[in-house]
Amino acid sequence: MQTIAVVVVTALILYTLVGGIKRSIYKQLVTFLQNGHYASFDQKVDALLVKLLFSKQSLLDLRLNAAILQNQKRKALRYLEELERIPMPKSEKDTYMMKGFNYFIGLNDAKNAKKYLTKVDCSSNEQMKQEAHRVYNIYILKNDHDLPALLEEIEGMEDSQRGVHEFLISRIYKNKNDWENAQKYEHLSKTHFAFVDQQTSQKLKKHA
Repeated sequence: MQTIAVVVVTALILYTLVGGIKRSIYKQLVTFLQNGHYASFDQKVDALLVKLLFSKQSLLDLRLNAAILQNQKRKALRYLEELERIPMPKSEKDTYMMKGFNYFIGLNDAKNAKKYLTKVDCSSNEQMKQEAHRVYNIYILKNDHDLPALLEEIEGMEDSQRGVHEFLISRIYKNKNDWENAQKYEHLSKTHFAFVDQQTSQKLKKHA
């Protein structure tokens, strides 16, 4: 019995130690990305210890973030495709497909945005699909099909919820060359985003 107890205690110590090392390395990798130290990130993420400690999905997730931050489109595509092949819960895979969609929308890359919109459409998350189609309509097709619905929905929203809708509405008016309404909703959007930031800051102070 004493031998079993020693083995269990030793295993717990090792588990705790490995967990602490993983958290420390992960924090360091994220800090490299936040500070734009990409060469240090690449060197660290390729280290043998890191490859042994972290799953393939975790490493690909980090590499994808690095590629997006550096605007390395080919690498981002490769990492997204590799992530799609890894077995994982459907909800996690949907999140990656939406991340790819948003990235290519930001680049105004119509071809890849459409490719990832098709993948998002395979999700069972109806809200995510609706949001993706709205963004695609506004940023790629540059139409105003969603304007009536956005204007109607915004009426029943709290101030803290209105920012994204107002930003999209502003973009639609810009596409229509209606600069007065574009500026109006852009200002409202910034005001409500600032309101949310202020609320978040106050909550953090209370829990500090």
